[in-house]
Amino acid sequence: MAGLFLPTAAINYGQPVNWASPLTRGLVSWWLTLPNTKGGVKWYDLCGRAHGTLTNMDPASDWVPTTRPGGFGALDFVTNDYVDFSAGAPPSFPSGSPFTISAWALFRAATGRILGVPDVSANNFSKITDTAITVRCGATLTTFTVPSIGTTNWHHVCASRTAADSVRVWLDGAESSTGALTNAGTFAPTFIGRTSTAYHNGQLDDITIRSIAFDDSEVWQQYQDSQLGHPQMLQRLRRPIPFAPAAAGTDTGVLIGGRLTRSMLINGRLVA
Repeated sequence: MAGLFLPTAAINYGQPVNWASPLTRGLVSWWLTLPNTKGGVKWYDLCGRAHGTLTNMDPASDWVPTTRPGGFGALDFVTNDYVDFSAGAPPSFPSGSPFTISAWALFRAATGRILGVPDVSANNFSKITDTAITVRCGATLTTFTVPSIGTTNWHHVCASRTAADSVRVWLDGAESSTGALTNAGTFAPTFIGRTSTAYHNGQLDDITIRSIAFDDSEVWQQYQDSQLGHPQMLQRLRRPIPFAPAAAGTDTGVLIGGRLTRSMLINGRLVA
């Protein structure tokens, strides 16, 4: 029996990252809750670089379902919960090194922590008020104004720095009204959900770190892709889908270039 090879929803856990996608360009670390990887004491970096260890957390209750678009699950943070990925090879970006960081976050409090380190004066990526996101590189803190974040809805937060140390921030695909600010310090986080003695209260998922600077278009594409379950960034398994020849004159369909088109089987040949 003949068959077409079409992508399915099944994720290739042997190689989960689709390195052929433009959206994985520069990707160095990616913590995404997946159906077959959640539930243990590790939050696996899909790039294999810096696997995180759940600290002060209960895997039985802190891996939770998610209400965010395109999500497979999430980690729930309260009190002093955090994920420590310092034992791996966490990425580090000194002055003049571009990077892009992003995450889906649900904030249950006026402040929240996405990425950070043990030193309060070092670097982090945080919400400090209902309308402000900060990026700290070394001792340099830059604050960006965003629309009201609230404490009930999921939001996609992204920050990017160019080789000229120009930093920009986006909330749900839209750039902050603050525009670009200069920040030339070193960015080298080792925690998820914690900065020094401050912790995240809420849920986190889909955290990415890249060694390049994303522009408006790329941030928007990643935001859209994540809401669909990452059909571009995740490597999907492919399986044959069998089909039987249709009767002559039957109105049927054929997949051409990823698009389903109407066609007719006439004298054993498919014609549009």
